[in-house]
Amino acid sequence: MPPRGRRSLYVAVVAVLAALHIVLSYAPPLVGFRRMSIAIEPLEGIIAGPYLGFLSAVIGWIGGRFVRPDGIWIENLFGIAEAIGALGAGFLVTRKWYLTAGLYAFLLLGFLIHPLAGKIPLWTLWDTDLGLAAIFPAAFLLRRLSDVKSSASYLVPVIALVAFASVELDSMVRIFMLTVAGLYRVYPIPVDLLAGTICPRRVSDSRGGGI
Repeated sequence: MPPRGRRSLYVAVVAVLAALHIVLSYAPPLVGFRRMSIAIEPLEGIIAGPYLGFLSAVIGWIGGRFVRPDGIWIENLFGIAEAIGALGAGFLVTRKWYLTAGLYAFLLLGFLIHPLAGKIPLWTLWDTDLGLAAIFPAAFLLRRLSDVKSSASYLVPVIALVAFASVELDSMVRIFMLTVAGLYRVYPIPVDLLAGTICPRRVSDSRGGGI
């Protein structure tokens, strides 16, 4: 168990990040269908690490949906993807890139072996495929950050790659929930329209919400 002062720091970090998550979740949706809270999830993992980052994102997800719930009740469940995105970013910055890659592989494989995969063109997942690919250069550059002389030049691309991989992991979780977990039936969404739902991956309600 960490010392009392360290525990207080952990609590403060989680509280601040969760509060920011809630505030951004309450902000106007990003490009019409994604909450602004996706902007904080990579930072939750980068700043707080995988587990505390996950915790702050869970609190932010629940708090944000409590303050501003989505019009369609099932869409509130998709907020767990924000916590998974923060977890993936945390694993990356703690040099456990293989765990982030494993999360991606599990979700992608689950999608590919599902019967719906045959009805959804793979091009609709092009951005999530790039997110998976971004893990490997991010892991390589993170190893180079141990070199003090070159750390400054690598910092910006590392943060960009980690953030991109984190947000795309979030997207992959939403796709998995929508298709493999069968949540598309709740809306309901005809199977023929699923490809258009995944790209640009939204099911918008009258309030401008979405998964």
